[in-house]
Amino acid sequence: MNAGQSSFRTSGMTTVLIGGIRPVDWWLPMGIAVPMLYVVPVLASSCIPRSRTILLTAAIVWAPSSLPARIVRCNRFFAGVVIWIAAILCMRRVQDEHSLCVAHAGIEHQIEARMEAWRIEIQQLHYQEGM
Repeated sequence: MNAGQSSFRTSGMTTVLIGGIRPVDWWLPMGIAVPMLYVVPVLASSCIPRSRTILLTAAIVWAPSSLPARIVRCNRFFAGVVIWIAAILCMRRVQDEHSLCVAHAGIEHQIEARMEAWRIEIQQLHYQEGM
């Protein structure tokens, strides 16, 4: 499976998760901390190698409630904090993975260059021994 198919499946899974959590959130009585479940699609979206996807998912799932109940506002606030902290941490992980891939490619290039230099040196040694 290539990266495009994997990203497409992860996007679909994230959409299904949001689509499944949202009705539960609206159906259950206010005061139950269902919005905490929205962190799951944010975490799932971190499998897509673009950090903008994480921010987009966090923005989609976070819909602040305007209801006056203090408990509801507190739950929504805490859910928002957890969702955005997860989004920020996932973005950092994606950026760090990208940095590691770039560093790995550079190291691989240096190893290949050094191996080629050794091959040349070995060939020269064999040539000199043969004389």
